[in-house]
Amino acid sequence: MKNLKICETNIEKGKKKFLFLTAAQRSVSEIKIPVTAINGVKDGPLLGIVAGEHGCEYPGILTAAKLSREISPSKLNGGLVILPVVNIPSFENRSMWINPIDQDRLWDKYPGKLDGTISQIMAYNVFNEIILKCDYVLQLHSGDLNEALYPHAIFRKTGKQKIDRIINDFVSLFDMQYALEYHEPEGNGTLMVEASKREIPTIVLEVGQKGLLEEHDVNLFYNGIVNVMRYLAMIDGKPKVHKPKLLKGVVDVLSQHGGILYSHVKLGSIVKKGILLGEIWNVRGEILEELRAPINGVALAHVTWAAVDPGFLPQQYTNYLYELGKL
Repeated sequence: MKNLKICETNIEKGKKKFLFLTAAQRSVSEIKIPVTAINGVKDGPLLGIVAGEHGCEYPGILTAAKLSREISPSKLNGGLVILPVVNIPSFENRSMWINPIDQDRLWDKYPGKLDGTISQIMAYNVFNEIILKCDYVLQLHSGDLNEALYPHAIFRKTGKQKIDRIINDFVSLFDMQYALEYHEPEGNGTLMVEASKREIPTIVLEVGQKGLLEEHDVNLFYNGIVNVMRYLAMIDGKPKVHKPKLLKGVVDVLSQHGGILYSHVKLGSIVKKGILLGEIWNVRGEILEELRAPINGVALAHVTWAAVDPGFLPQQYTNYLYELGKL
């Protein structure tokens, strides 16, 4: 690229630099997000890679680190800006879902604001200093410490034909069986939606589960990103196109009783309305509640912790026991 300036640093053509973005200040310290900026030898688009919005979702974090190490500016057209760990407090404190400083989620705080919480301030600086400079963005997410999920892409259309075409193309470049479409107001405040609204095509990729770091999950992320780079003519090679099945939204299944969650459904399986997903037991072995599928769909995600409370789970910062994709 002709001009690439990230974190107030100029990156010359053919160079790679490891930088830090000051995302927020605290009483005596600063929250600094690591950034890898790679400027190719030839002109092309700027692709952003964002991982670690939830600090215990490790496959995306390692994928971003691998990209930082392996992508050479000498073979790159355009630029890459990589944020391997956005939620530093969550990562360092092994805190799932939330930023432990303000007990809030960074995930849906974009575009952020400077007079808000720490998470909102972090979102503002990431969005304005990094995201708005990108032409395209890919977000890497996984199942958190208490969450198992089946690999899928997430997107939301903007109503702008050119942007939506690219978003649809991005979804088809990852080797995933399913693609989940959000609809207004789903996703409002997420980086994916707020960037796409500003004509920066962005999708979310969900790969991996339970805070595990598995090689095949990293490879699924990495190969898909390389495929996107081929599609954008950032590197040599012909992209491989996949045909994921469209999910037209999700339905969350909650419990009305607290107790022990005993799951029966297999992740990724097709379920019919009324099928038993799991049971809530008490400590005497009595079944308090049967959790059944309210729709025909696919078992897209479920909570893996056995100890559950009824309704919304604030201590787990998730609003489902099971998440079913609508076929």
